[in-house]
Amino acid sequence: MKKILLQQHAWLIIGWLICSLNLHTYAQVAYSVEQIPDPKKTGTGYISNPDGILDQLSVSSINSEIARLEKETGVQMAIVIVNDFDLQQDDFTFAMNLFRTWKIGAGKADNGLLLLIAKDRHRYRFITGYGVEGLLSDAVSKQIGEQQLKPAFREDHYAEGITDAVNVIIGILTTPEAKEELRQVMEKGAGTRPQPVSWYIMTAVIAICFAIACFIIGRTNSKTSLSQGKTHKLISAAGSALLTIAVLLLCIMLFKKWRYVLKLEWLPIWAYIFTAFMVWYFYRKYSRFLEGYFSDEWKQYEAMLALHKDWKVWIPASPFLLLHAISWQKKRKYWQHRFAPRYDEQGNPLQRVSANSEAKYLNDGQRLERKLKSVSYDVWRNADGTATQIVPWPGKTSKFYGICEACSFHTLDKAFDVTIKHATISSQGLGKKMRRCRKCGNEVDMGEYIIPMVVAASASSGSSSSSSSSYSSSGGSSDSGSSDWGGGDSGGGGAGGDW
Repeated sequence: MKKILLQQHAWLIIGWLICSLNLHTYAQVAYSVEQIPDPKKTGTGYISNPDGILDQLSVSSINSEIARLEKETGVQMAIVIVNDFDLQQDDFTFAMNLFRTWKIGAGKADNGLLLLIAKDRHRYRFITGYGVEGLLSDAVSKQIGEQQLKPAFREDHYAEGITDAVNVIIGILTTPEAKEELRQVMEKGAGTRPQPVSWYIMTAVIAICFAIACFIIGRTNSKTSLSQGKTHKLISAAGSALLTIAVLLLCIMLFKKWRYVLKLEWLPIWAYIFTAFMVWYFYRKYSRFLEGYFSDEWKQYEAMLALHKDWKVWIPASPFLLLHAISWQKKRKYWQHRFAPRYDEQGNPLQRVSANSEAKYLNDGQRLERKLKSVSYDVWRNADGTATQIVPWPGKTSKFYGICEACSFHTLDKAFDVTIKHATISSQGLGKKMRRCRKCGNEVDMGEYIIPMVVAASASSGSSSSSSSSYSSSGGSSDSGSSDWGGGDSGGGGAGGDW
């Protein structure tokens, strides 16, 4: 009986040890980025295979093909195949962090490519560097995954699927056109590579939306907009909607992986950012409207005071308003100084004349300054009309006009060019800068300058040379025996999927 009990206990202990070993083994397969062996440092070429999913013969064969790819194109490709990785990260985040940790690809060209495969999670992910994402677009990467990886992986033929995918990639990147583009990327850097057509289309759509929105908003900010009723509201809403669409499209273009950026856990953050932007936008829109609607700056001041009193509660919802709050404080101090109470020589209070009535108290030169907005005038009078004070203030366009020495008004227009002698292909020309007063017509000579000779057009010839079929390490690539990658980066291009 004791012998039977001892045997049972022994089997229980053995079973517990086996389970513990399995649990320990399972815990070890969920690699972090730092735990993934770098094949450049371990001397295994381009493939990190810590769980032994691929046999050595397959690893050697695939390494040879990738080495050939790098020799012909300069593209560095890394393959990582593990049972599983960090359970707190999705495949895109993990692969992107791994790419940037290793810095796959040449530093100047950013011509790296990473393929991450997680066997237990049944996920794969391509990450492309900036320099190759035009040739291996998201759609192409997805197609390779669907046609080469998934069918083989479903049958547990991992080496076969990877080999087929590598061969397709080599076929794409070693065409004459692709090799020429990669050569230019290696020479000039990834930033000089032409953008795909879709990028130009998206940019054009955003620009058109912004232009139409700005035009509509500008029209609805006119003085007559308050009397437009429903039509004005509809037009204003259309402009706001177009501006919102343009901003969203811009976000999608900047964050190419928008489907990952707009995750559920990110929703509160994006909702806050969007709310903050809209609060700032409508605040700015209404401020601009008030400035355009009231011609009298005193009424502008009163309206802006009311606006800021009502909108202070919105600052927590939109920190962008703090920038306006700072500028508003400066402007309010200016207006408080400008509209401070004034008194005549006997100490009697003066009343400010409204902007619509002040013109009759100004002379012709002052009225022209007021029209040009080079000077803004405040007219103050006492109750019985026996005392008048005319106080000048810098206008909105004062920096564009100068003071005329002949008539002393702020009506000297900006400089214009006068040609004294035209330049030819054999001699230089002569010109001078002039300024003319809008009030008295006085002209001011600002000085002469030399006009360069006319350069005759000449035909030039250029020559082109074919690119070399191999890339040396001095161009930014490195062979499979190198101890490090090239310092490349990625913007998140590529694609992923499951099987």
